[in-house]
Amino acid sequence: MDCHRVECLKRFLFFHNFQPLGYGYSEETKPMLNTSHGFIPWGDSHHPDISQTHGEIDGRFIFINENNTPRIAKIDLKTFETTEIIEVPNSAGNHSSSFVTENTEYVVAGTRFSVPVPQRDMPISEYKGNFQGALSFISVAPNPEICL
Repeated sequence: MDCHRVECLKRFLFFHNFQPLGYGYSEETKPMLNTSHGFIPWGDSHHPDISQTHGEIDGRFIFINENNTPRIAKIDLKTFETTEIIEVPNSAGNHSSSFVTENTEYVVAGTRFSVPVPQRDMPISEYKGNFQGALSFISVAPNPEICL
């Protein structure tokens, strides 16, 4: 890995705005900070995991979750660009994510907080029996190209 790529590792752009590069301010990048909870430009990234083939890290992608909203980003390690951000339904703050299966068929996301399933507004007095934790398996589109 050359020095330029090492420097890029310090500047992955997802889940928060970044003034020096204009990320989160341009019309192209603002939508990447939208969630079903509104515009959230101050993400809290946790627990990255790198794509695998046969249980060995292959360096194609890195997946990282956001703790304060249930989103996961997919970053292409060939281009160092965020290629996808998804919001996991019936989840509240992924903390035990991202976990990649041995052939990157799935990214596993676990909720940090229990939520009513299906999600809806309800009084806290109805917590018992209505709130549950969720474990989601997110299918990853196969990509035969491996960036080493």
